[in-house]
Amino acid sequence: MPSSPQELLSAAEGLAAESAEPLLRAAISRAYYSAYHYGSIAVQNELPLINALSLKGAGGSHKQLITKMLMAKTPRWTGAAYKLRDLKSQRVTADYQLNSEVTQARAFEAIESAKVIFKTLA
Repeated sequence: MPSSPQELLSAAEGLAAESAEPLLRAAISRAYYSAYHYGSIAVQNELPLINALSLKGAGGSHKQLITKMLMAKTPRWTGAAYKLRDLKSQRVTADYQLNSEVTQARAFEAIESAKVIFKTLA
């Protein structure tokens, strides 16, 4: 059964309610991916011409999504793009920098950032 961005965000909230660091790391990751997929759907629906652009050499799909959001050149889209970029950085820390401490507060911050992206692009 497919998942929705909202379900990923709900999973992040459930994981963040726990205190074990691996679950907090997973919460940050799920929060990021919920926002990434929500943003991707919004770009497909609202920016079809920008979405259709090929951005070869502009990085992977995550960086390309942020670039496409920035190309809209409106405060709504640029704000969401910068918030998504910051959330991606948090996800990279959570997933790859195992020597960095991840706290419950950081997990809740990531979830709030995802909620702001959802609200901004709704």
